[in-house]
Amino acid sequence: MAIGLAPIRPPFVEFKQVAIEDRQASLDAGRRVTRNENHVYIRQLGDKDVFVTKADEWLSSIKKKSILRSHDAFPEEWVEKFHRNYDLWKKGIEAPIDGTSIKEFPVLSPAECENLITLKIFTIEDLASLNEDGLRMIGLGGRALRDKARQWCSAQSQAEIQLTEMQK
Repeated sequence: MAIGLAPIRPPFVEFKQVAIEDRQASLDAGRRVTRNENHVYIRQLGDKDVFVTKADEWLSSIKKKSILRSHDAFPEEWVEKFHRNYDLWKKGIEAPIDGTSIKEFPVLSPAECENLITLKIFTIEDLASLNEDGLRMIGLGGRALRDKARQWCSAQSQAEIQLTEMQK
């Protein structure tokens, strides 16, 4: 990773089951009737805006774009990860995080750690890749935390390169 440049990270994707009114069933029954529907909540890292849609339709759409190599397609490994995470979610299993848990970042106080988790920043790599909007969400000290995360990621990358060289 180049100094000052953050790697591209996938958006934060969360699956939820929500109750949706079944309009025809409500009219037929003369009362409100709901059914469960799986939705996906998508938010770019550091952004406040959340895009919500039906999970199955979104997954099908991004898979199709990936196969067609559309200009707005997600990388294939992201698409596969989203599908795996959806399957895990349907089984009631929490998906693994993609990176090193923010809880393992020694420069953070417990309060800073919890504040970042509240903002859906779960990994050190996510913190390192925050944009200006994300820094504003953190508030004072956000830039310093991001810079420390970038330094940590760079050091980890250098350590991996050295280990690889030693193994040759």
